[in-house]
Amino acid sequence: MVGLVCLLSATTHAKNITSKFNIQTKLGEVSFAFHGNEKNIELAKNLSAVAKKDIPKIVDYFRYKPEDIINVNIVDSETSSNGTAQTFPRNQIKLYTMQPLGQNYLTSSVDFYKKLFIHEFIHIIHMEQTNGYIDTAESVFGSIAKLLPAVVPRWFSEGIAMWGEDHFTNEGRMKNPFLLNDVSNYFLNKKECQNISCLDDPGTYPHGSLSYWAGGFFMKYLEGLRSGNIACLVNSNSSAIPFFLNDAFIACTGDRAQVHFDMFRSKLIKKKTFDFLYQKGIHFTGEYPVYFKEVDRKVFLSGNGTNIDLKKAVVSIQPSLDDLTYIAVDSLGSKQHYQTYKVTKDGSSKLISEGPQYFFELNGESWSFEFLKNHWQINKNKEKAISLPKFDTLVNPYAYEGEVYFSTYGLSEGYQIKKINRAESKIDTIVNLKDTFNYIGLCEGEGAFYKTKTGYLQVDKSKVSFLDLKEGSPISYIAGRNGKTLALRSDLEKRDGKCRDLFKVSKDSPVGQYPKYEKSASIDEDYSAFKHLAPNHWFFLASTTEDNLSFWRVFTTINDPLDKHTFILNGDYYSELESWGGLLDYTYAAKYFDINLSYLKEFQKNTINPSVRSFEEGQTLSLVKSKEWGLLETRVAAFYGMTKSRGVFSSEETDQYGVNFTIFKNAKYKYQFFKNMTLYTAVSNNSTSKIDDYKRYRALGSFRFDLYKNSIFEVRSTYEKLDKTTLNGGVIYGGGNLRSIHQIYGLDYSDAFGNEMETLRFKFNIEVFRPYKGWGFVPYYLKRINLITGVDYLKTDYIFFNNSLYRDRSVTSKYVGVSIDSQVFYHLPLTIEIVSSDVAMEDNGSKSALDIFVQGGYAF
Repeated sequence: MVGLVCLLSATTHAKNITSKFNIQTKLGEVSFAFHGNEKNIELAKNLSAVAKKDIPKIVDYFRYKPEDIINVNIVDSETSSNGTAQTFPRNQIKLYTMQPLGQNYLTSSVDFYKKLFIHEFIHIIHMEQTNGYIDTAESVFGSIAKLLPAVVPRWFSEGIAMWGEDHFTNEGRMKNPFLLNDVSNYFLNKKECQNISCLDDPGTYPHGSLSYWAGGFFMKYLEGLRSGNIACLVNSNSSAIPFFLNDAFIACTGDRAQVHFDMFRSKLIKKKTFDFLYQKGIHFTGEYPVYFKEVDRKVFLSGNGTNIDLKKAVVSIQPSLDDLTYIAVDSLGSKQHYQTYKVTKDGSSKLISEGPQYFFELNGESWSFEFLKNHWQINKNKEKAISLPKFDTLVNPYAYEGEVYFSTYGLSEGYQIKKINRAESKIDTIVNLKDTFNYIGLCEGEGAFYKTKTGYLQVDKSKVSFLDLKEGSPISYIAGRNGKTLALRSDLEKRDGKCRDLFKVSKDSPVGQYPKYEKSASIDEDYSAFKHLAPNHWFFLASTTEDNLSFWRVFTTINDPLDKHTFILNGDYYSELESWGGLLDYTYAAKYFDINLSYLKEFQKNTINPSVRSFEEGQTLSLVKSKEWGLLETRVAAFYGMTKSRGVFSSEETDQYGVNFTIFKNAKYKYQFFKNMTLYTAVSNNSTSKIDDYKRYRALGSFRFDLYKNSIFEVRSTYEKLDKTTLNGGVIYGGGNLRSIHQIYGLDYSDAFGNEMETLRFKFNIEVFRPYKGWGFVPYYLKRINLITGVDYLKTDYIFFNNSLYRDRSVTSKYVGVSIDSQVFYHLPLTIEIVSSDVAMEDNGSKSALDIFVQGGYAF
């Protein structure tokens, strides 16, 4: 296998680069290794300058320096303006290069990559710290012990990082003056979110974002009580027993988290604020505002008392003094296609552009903005006209009196407001600013207004004015049209007059060059996966198979930062059988496909003859190609395997080769009637020493429909055939609801078997209760309770039923039960199904069964 790994690595097509640099702090050096390809590694150079300026401040505040090198992956993305951080199995940050669009809070300040990098670095500072018994566990089990400091509510971990991006830099979402209003509005209008546990996912707008928004402001409140409180909480948590975060709160702040949360809520804005989706923008007609709002968990375009269901995944309203236009994506899939729509007088939407993120029509010309290959490309009449430097950020383009304006940040030029010089197809700079700023609106005859660090800025064509508010709370949005002004403070305020009437001239000028960052000296080298391929953790657990055969598992995983090579090693001890099984799995991610080698040995119980020690042992080589086509994802695999097995009917050694093909299709929009589809088919040739070669055919079709807000109707059918007449050479097993593709409630796995099998399922999963309720730091959060009911059908050669074996029969299962969707340990999705079924076989009576199925996941 080692030889194959070397060969595969030598034939890698894409050249990856590692850029290393060290940042000197008062506590010593912090080491970074950025990994990317030749075209995106430039972002590492830019962020080395950010690290040199801001990392020492963060390390000094937390009084902690990461001990291990921090790997940073730069991931090209067309859709995700986000990042991730983890300390297991290594310190690793992933930065996705797509920039945020529209009025998203991520565009609240201009240098997106800085706040993204700092946010994720603070996660590393938090999760890497291990003290006390956790430090001891790390010395025994390795980096898997670093998961323990991460076993905290998301509002705590994300709140700290959100607070940090604001506290340590001039950027950050919390600098948007309306975000606190958005948080206040939620608490004032939602009585059910009284317990701090609801911050992770309240089940209504703003959904999971509340853990960031409210968590960030809650941390800011705690830090305001005493400087250093956040550092104290992180340090105390580094040695705390999971689920006892309150001990850290009491030690650092003098009281429990819930007490402080209640006080934090009481200090929020008392006035009821406007209930709309601020991040999707506002349009002012001159008479009334038009905006997006969430009604009964669906998003509508609302204005003048009318709600319009657009049935689209809307990104944002586009700033304009003319017709209302908005940006949407054609799907919720990972390959998003941007569209611009104009709303007509009858409320319908007219498509005017496809492809670009932003689109403007000006005097017979079309101007569009597309983020391609990590830089903004500005097109005139669909032809490339102007390109911004790679990784320069661009936010808030708008059209005003026949010209297009926008805001940018670049490492060499700093913060700027620019316009397109249409006559010469170039970019003109209107003003350089000393610090970050935020676009807040457009007014007829007055131009655009911006919020700066010290006041406000007006840009009317090429004229720049520096302003302060005459009175009142900060303005988050402003618009002027037809002699009327609309301003958003804690509520929308409409008045006669011009926008400028709300401001006075300021003596403080924000104009100037922002101090340039100095890049850190770096060492660039070709990326080497082998430097990382050493085990750094192990652990053990007790588990059981679906047929209730218990085993102990010892496991480890090995991979490199770019996941080019992944090893999974499991050793399974079946105490009842006094036998060992396990898994040795290796995957190499080549440029165009994945190569997988695996060895597996597992044991099973058999309901027909429990005395037989059934097992399967085999080696498989697979070539897998996956590709996304918008909403459609395809997966093709070719495989060759050698299997040794022992069952009730025979012991076999089988060679097999074949192909399988899978199609996945997801819904375009949330709550669309069609939810998703899976189609799978496979064919293989099987050779054994006891019988002639035979073919194996397998197919599955699954269709899920959303009847009403996550009340799901599922149709599922399977078929499989072994083209032989004897039970020698292997059989098909069915039953259960997890292990086999041939599922049926009420029969155990292996109760049904033979050379041919077919199943059909009609299943309803209907949401009946939506509590979204937790209990402080108790590591259980109840989300939804669903009613399950339906009918399953299975037909095969042999069925073990009521202690008898029947041939060429079918059974029908009618069932009812509940499905409980929850979150455990703050991060792990858990679904428990409790189903009572009545299984009937024609002329042979029926039997009742109670099944409990548990399915979980990992979502740190």
